[in-house]
Order: sequence, then C-alpha cells, then structure tokens
Amino acid sequence: MKNNTIDQATHKPKISFSIRLDGKIYFVLIENIAFIYLDNETVYLLDFNGDKHNINKTISYLENLLPTQQFYRINRQMIVNRQAIKEVEPYANQRISLQISIPTSEQIIVPRLKVTHFLHWVENG
Repeated sequence: MKNNTIDQATHKPKISFSIRLDGKIYFVLIENIAFIYLDNETVYLLDFNGDKHNINKTISYLENLLPTQQFYRINRQMIVNRQAIKEVEPYANQRISLQISIPTSEQIIVPRLKVTHFLHWVENG
C-alpha cells in the first residue's frame, strides 16, 4: 500500500529556492523573486530587496518550476515576475520595453514575436 503523505509531498508546488553562500544555505521564497536572468553563462535571482543570488540551475529548468500566472519568460535570458512590472512602453520594431520596480543596468525588451502573448498574460493572468 502506498503512503499518500509521501506522494502528496512530492507533488507540492515549489515555494522557495535554496541559495548557498559562504557555507550557509538561504531560502528565497518564489513571491520574493523580482526576476531571474542569465549573465555570462550564470543564472541569477534578483529579489525585491535588490539582492542578487547565484543559482546553479538553467533558465529553462527554473521556468518549468515557476507558476505561469506569476512569472513569464520574456526572452532567452530573463524570466520576470508580474509584481515587478511597473509599466510597459513601445519600443522599436514592434517590441516593448519593460520598466520594473528593481533598477537594472540593461533595458528589458520583449521580442516582437512574444509581445501579443506577453500583453495577454499581463492583462489576463
């Protein structure tokens, strides 16, 4: 006979990621992640406090763990949390630029082919 407690525990949605730093393990709750991005072949989580955390996972792996109603992969390098988006502006060649609540050095651009789907996601969840 199967143990239902164990089966149910393995199907729970992910609620946090563990981050290893200076020999310690920290946890970042999913709702505290502003965005995830790839920089020089390293994946980082940026939380709403502006703290940057290195995570040893791929963007694709993380995309599959995150709730799609809250997170959207806007391009090959970035996944953004709906709560981090402040405004959307038109950009060249039918693309859009995102202004988010955490300051970034790079402009966040949604590619032309994803604009319609992204705007639908923003409006409808």
